[in-house]
Amino acid sequence: MIAFEPVSRCILNCEFCFLRDLETWKYRRKTWMDFEEFRKIIDDIAFFTTDIQFSGGEPLLNKDIFRMFRHARERNIYTLLATNAQLLGYRNNLEDIMENPPDKMLVAYESVDKETYEAIRRRGKHDVLVNNIKMLIKEKKKRNQKYPIIILQMVLNKKNMHQVELFWKSVKVLGADYGSVKALGVWPEGSPEYERKMIEEVVVPRSEHPISRHEIDKSGNLVWFREVGQCVAVKHSFIGSGGEVYPCWYILTQMPTFGNAVDDNFVDIWNSEVYREYRDKMLNDWAHPLCRKCIGVGATSDRRKMK
Repeated sequence: MIAFEPVSRCILNCEFCFLRDLETWKYRRKTWMDFEEFRKIIDDIAFFTTDIQFSGGEPLLNKDIFRMFRHARERNIYTLLATNAQLLGYRNNLEDIMENPPDKMLVAYESVDKETYEAIRRRGKHDVLVNNIKMLIKEKKKRNQKYPIIILQMVLNKKNMHQVELFWKSVKVLGADYGSVKALGVWPEGSPEYERKMIEEVVVPRSEHPISRHEIDKSGNLVWFREVGQCVAVKHSFIGSGGEVYPCWYILTQMPTFGNAVDDNFVDIWNSEVYREYRDKMLNDWAHPLCRKCIGVGATSDRRKMK
């Protein structure tokens, strides 16, 4: 599986995301990946890649995103779009996404009410989100299309944990295909101030909800349950908006790239000695000091089919 970053910018400033503070775009050769660069990479990897996840940043900021969906589908690669959906109703985006749909759309739906949602997804508008979801589902039904499969997802945190049952009811009423309640991950590269804020205002301890992948000890510090080795990303790779190849998308500034998939063939980068050695460490050791702060294999979610 390849995680693609078609753009390294986002329109939101979400409470639990540290990418804006990290200024990840400064570590990219380009902020936006254009279609020709994407096509070159896809044509290099199509023979051994089954899945692509488009994330970011906000992928819908990239004007070529719909051409990217179409080309990946033409190369028989399964696609997932992770989006905050705030731009879904902008210009022709709704029509374009129905004409060139990803296989799945994972839509951030953090809360059933305006106040909570906008406190978590800062700069986002709850009414815009709900209206865009309704338009998407209505248009999909009108066209009698199977794709995109629509998943509404809540990232569990202190502000929305009391709304979980309301979330499931809302997902069903809206008519989405699936709902998902996901474990929160505290960004490994976050500052001490960020980590303290997460502890005090965001993280739900595992003792209070079984999905959580964090606990808070008696001293008020975060506890991770990640065990050495067996990295979930050992069969994955992350490609940044400038073509940069990283082995993990949680460590994006404190790790050198293994190459650039625009300049070189990704297969050669993947099979390089340095990348092979790193994957061995991912399976058997702490590949990087920050791996200890990963939520690891247990970073699953409660996903339910609504239909």
